[in-house]
Amino acid sequence: MNDLMKKITVTSLLVSSSLMNTAFAATGDLPAVNNTLTNNVVSSPIITDNGQSLPAAFILNDKILKPNTITTPFTSPSGALYIPFKRFSNELDYKVTWDAKERSVTLELPTQTTKFQLLKDTTSEYGMMLKTMDGRIFSAQIIMGSLYVSPEIFREALNGVVVFDHLNQLRIDAEKYAPDEASTLGEIINIENGKDGVQLLVKGQKYGEFGLNEVSLAVKMTIPVKLSNGNVVSLSDLKVGDRIYIKYGKALTKSLPAIGQAESVVLLKDEGLFEGKVYLKQTSSEGIAATSRQLRVVGTSEFVVSVNEKTVISDAKGDIKNFDDLSEGMILKIVTAPYAAMSYPAQTAAYRIEIVK
Repeated sequence: MNDLMKKITVTSLLVSSSLMNTAFAATGDLPAVNNTLTNNVVSSPIITDNGQSLPAAFILNDKILKPNTITTPFTSPSGALYIPFKRFSNELDYKVTWDAKERSVTLELPTQTTKFQLLKDTTSEYGMMLKTMDGRIFSAQIIMGSLYVSPEIFREALNGVVVFDHLNQLRIDAEKYAPDEASTLGEIINIENGKDGVQLLVKGQKYGEFGLNEVSLAVKMTIPVKLSNGNVVSLSDLKVGDRIYIKYGKALTKSLPAIGQAESVVLLKDEGLFEGKVYLKQTSSEGIAATSRQLRVVGTSEFVVSVNEKTVISDAKGDIKNFDDLSEGMILKIVTAPYAAMSYPAQTAAYRIEIVK
């Protein structure tokens, strides 16, 4: 452990305003190499002077980072992990702007902008915090002009992904994966019959940049309505109160609700449905217990899903695959059991898995 980390004491709480003004000054770089998620990984955690262990590796947007001696993550006496905010933000492709007069920092991505205020906080471990405009609070610390925060800030304030895997690696993505298509997963509120099909009013959870929580969509007779197992059913099988996953284009009216044309409809009976990126794949077997196959997938929802011999796995063309064909970094669409264990993340069983890409 370098001398800098040994000098983290209570005296670091007495930060002058001039030091705050240079909190985002340039320091050394974090060398990054493009790798798959399983290559060139440190196999054991780093032990700090206070006996706490750091993650064995930091992976930001699928790039493995090797922290240098200037901006080294550390664990506090309470065991909390702190990471250099600017360095990690830059590697996650956030644009960072520091306002010395307001003592605020703004992070920008193409899809969102978040502003934080740097304030004193006697309840936090190091006496200061970052506060979002909507009131969310995160402990902070400044060391030698560099701001350090909890990694959870990327999940809770920036809608990113923070995952520890079975190799004690910390993986952070700037944003959660979301499907490209405009779609809604929800309930049919109203059905109007027409000559060429039906008009559905659907309300639920939106997906994709152009998705809506409530939308009215025309479903023509030529549009297939399928069950989650791929079987085709009739338009007449759709009822008010049914749960469906419906995709549509971005050509919507500006009315309330918006009106558009459905491209596909999946009728859900006793299943759940979500799409996301695989952050962890593991197979384990203990004693005489059956082999356990699990995936941690984060996207439109976040689940640990169990995969067994009854789970149907296929690619986008419909060709049958197996668990060995799945890998970390893949995008999957998963039909799940209607129930989930009340844990974090929630745990459920996978009925069907489609490899999106």
